[in-house]
Amino acid sequence: AMLAEGVVLVARYCFRQNAQPRMVALFPRQGSAGFAATMDMQYMPFLEDIREWSCASLPAPTPPQRVAAAALVEAMLLEPVSGAATAGAEEMLRPEETPNPGLARFYNLLVQ
Repeated sequence: AMLAEGVVLVARYCFRQNAQPRMVALFPRQGSAGFAATMDMQYMPFLEDIREWSCASLPAPTPPQRVAAAALVEAMLLEPVSGAATAGAEEMLRPEETPNPGLARFYNLLVQ
């Protein structure tokens, strides 16, 4: 019902009996074939959670450092390389389609 209406649930969460409750948002997630629907929990930030860090500014990067950083980022991309050999290939390890192994194990235990 939450997915159909496009809403989230705002709740208080206390991970143990004597801990301070925190506000959380619960986002519904549709389960894929054979998996149960779940809710993802995200802590909601408050002004008390924001910290002012007084750190010195970093020096400006040199041109060789910029080139090295750009090469590193390009090497870490998971997109397929364009070309005839990879025609029709999809991106590897898409985060939105990669299940959480801890939750998958838990749901498999429930199914048994």
